[in-house]
Amino acid sequence: GDAVMAFWGAPLNCPDQAEKAVLAALDMELELELFKQEVGELGIDFDIGIGIHTGMAVVGMIGSEQRSDYTCIGDSVNLASRIEGLTKDVSRILVSEETKNQCGIGFDFEEKGSYTVKGRQKQVILYAPLRRN
Repeated sequence: GDAVMAFWGAPLNCPDQAEKAVLAALDMELELELFKQEVGELGIDFDIGIGIHTGMAVVGMIGSEQRSDYTCIGDSVNLASRIEGLTKDVSRILVSEETKNQCGIGFDFEEKGSYTVKGRQKQVILYAPLRRN
């Protein structure tokens, strides 16, 4: 597919993993703007959406003897993917309340509303992160 997944906290513990994920997303957004200027001259329209959730996951070599990958699976991974799917027309980067709460004071967040997400009974409140000036 066309998705890229990144995760923090494995194989080594990373206590500030939520902050690192949000910072990486904001850095990606800056680089995207530079890239869009380059390809825009060629008439190419390009955009991305980034969904971030912080939670527990199963991490390790997953698969079979014929094919295995070092990856992560679980409800938190699924939620991050669902959040990414909601970015279009809302915000290029969306984070869950769990991620927002674990980021400390390094960022500001703009609430973007509550959304029904497949696999969840309760609506998920999503936020767009902003760099602090």
